[in-house]
Amino acid sequence: TLNTNGKTAKMRNAIRNNEGEHTLKITGGGTMIPLVGYLIQNFKGATLEIDNVNLESNIEGSLIKNTGTLNVKSGNLRSLTSNIISNHEAGQVNISGGTLVGQSEYKEGSTSTYPTIWNNGNEGKIKITGGNISSKLSNTIYNKAGGTVDISGDTTNISSENNTTIFNSATGRINITGGNISSKLGNTVYNVGGTITLVEGTVKALQANVINNRGEGQVNISGGEIIGQNEYQEGSTDSYPVIYNNDDG
Repeated sequence: TLNTNGKTAKMRNAIRNNEGEHTLKITGGGTMIPLVGYLIQNFKGATLEIDNVNLESNIEGSLIKNTGTLNVKSGNLRSLTSNIISNHEAGQVNISGGTLVGQSEYKEGSTSTYPTIWNNGNEGKIKITGGNISSKLSNTIYNKAGGTVDISGDTTNISSENNTTIFNSATGRINITGGNISSKLGNTVYNVGGTITLVEGTVKALQANVINNRGEGQVNISGGEIIGQNEYQEGSTDSYPVIYNNDDG
């Protein structure tokens, strides 16, 4: 266990939870800030637990890079200009609580965006059962390849202010069995070739499509509440269907 004891630590070298069957728990109510690159790297076979700690970054590089098992139970995780979690290979991310606030400003000289949670592998798995996860500028969740994202829980809130909340591509799978997922300016769920399954939960968009399905994407809806556009975007009178099926979807 790494107990931060309510202190603030600015770190030049990342915390490395090396490969192997062991657990590192970070707790104690303190604040950890990286000066260079990743704050924490969690490797294959290892387990990292985040519980009652503040992790903050305003530099390039994900706050946490994971190829092992990452459990986020509570705390505040913030990244101004990059990903909070990048999940690679067969990494498993479990989020049951806490507040994750993603990109809110651009890097100097750039307009690139970085998802709050980036699932970057065919075998990567993200399981969200609670917590508040958001982004101002980017996708909140980007399921890039063939990974799986499972969303449930009455205390789960996922949102994006100026971009798509959940972006699913390739053969990725998004399973929604609970929670509240919303967007303001962008689509709530944008699916390109993958599969979206909605069983329970609330999915809503203030000014755009709730679900935008493209390519060979598949959308399965058996329950839940879907709430579409209820105001225009500034300076526009364009309207957006609740569900938009484009191309071959």
